[in-house]
This record gives sequence, structure tokens and C-alpha cells, in this order.
Amino acid sequence: MFSVECSGQRYAEPVTEIEDTAVSDAYERHRGWLKFAWVEQPNTPEFGPLFTPIARLAAAACAGGAIALYQPYWERFAPVTEDTIHDLSSDQPLRAFGIVHSNLGCLVRDDTRWKSLFPTRWGPIEVDAYGGPHGPAVVAMDRMREIAEHRLRGFRARLLVSLMYRPCRIVLDAEGEISVEFRNWLTGTRSHFVSERNVAI
Repeated sequence: MFSVECSGQRYAEPVTEIEDTAVSDAYERHRGWLKFAWVEQPNTPEFGPLFTPIARLAAAACAGGAIALYQPYWERFAPVTEDTIHDLSSDQPLRAFGIVHSNLGCLVRDDTRWKSLFPTRWGPIEVDAYGGPHGPAVVAMDRMREIAEHRLRGFRARLLVSLMYRPCRIVLDAEGEISVEFRNWLTGTRSHFVSERNVAI
């Protein structure tokens, strides 16, 4: 069930610092806001499909003169540009906020990096992948997931005294090399990397 709230007053809820100067200026002089929300029901579907109808409403609002979007769950602002309506209407509606759904979960953009947490038998592992504005290449994400699900034990076996270490992060660099970072479970030290350039799936 969805709800829509419209106000002629300034948006008063606390927000994070807005880095984009144009959006910050627009936010300071805005006069009203439109809020879309949903009420969770039992057996709620996964977040991506659930957000799609909200994104369609947001796209219509952007066509009506909106200046910026705010996603409170990730505390992210996005200026409304020529690409905003296209992104909101695509199969990746959160891309307008620098977020994409993938087989590694929700990847959040941080400059040229995309970051997430992926559940594994070792516990949640950080994902840190290089990628363009639409996220890392699908084949790269497939390789990273294969490593996270099936190959971490083999990577760990290459370390001296391997039983002392647990995987904590999987990194994909700009050259396509995948590395697994390990943490010493006694000291908490994170320093050991095991890398492969061409990881067979």
C-alpha cells in the first residue's frame, strides 16, 4: 500500500550535507515538497521491485518541475537532470541516486567505486568494485559473486597459517583484477590480500 504526501511548506526533516552546490542552492530556496512512501505488508517483496511504482510516481513529479530527489534510506540527494526521468523509468530506478541492484546486493556509488555488503558463510563481506556510472560490468559482478560463494576457502589456503584469517572484503580494480582481503580473527588486523586477474567461473 502506498501513500503520497504533498506540502506547500519547506522540507523540514533533517538531511545529510549536500555536496552538489547546485542542489544545495536549490534546496535552500525550495518552497515545497512531495513525499512518496509505502506501508509494509506481510510477505513484502524484495526492495527493488517494490520501489518501481514509487519511481514511476517520482518520474512524473520530476517532469512537473522538481529540482531534486532525496532517498532517506541511503540519505542520498540527486539533482534532477535530463537523465533522471530515464533512470527512474528504467529497470534500475535507484540509479538516479547512485544505487544499482545486482547479484551482489545493492551497490552504492562512491565516486568511481561501487560498494555493498554481501552475505557469505564467513559472515557479511564488503564488496568494493570499480565501475562506470551504471555500475560494474555484469561479468565482473558474476566473477565476484562466484568467489564470494564458492572460492574463498581456496583463496585463504594460499596464506601462511591460513586458519588465523577470515575474508572481509572483495575488491575489483580498474584493470579487472579481483583481490580478497583477509582479517586476522585474533588481532583484527586487515593486511593480507590474495589476487587473481582471470578468475574462471
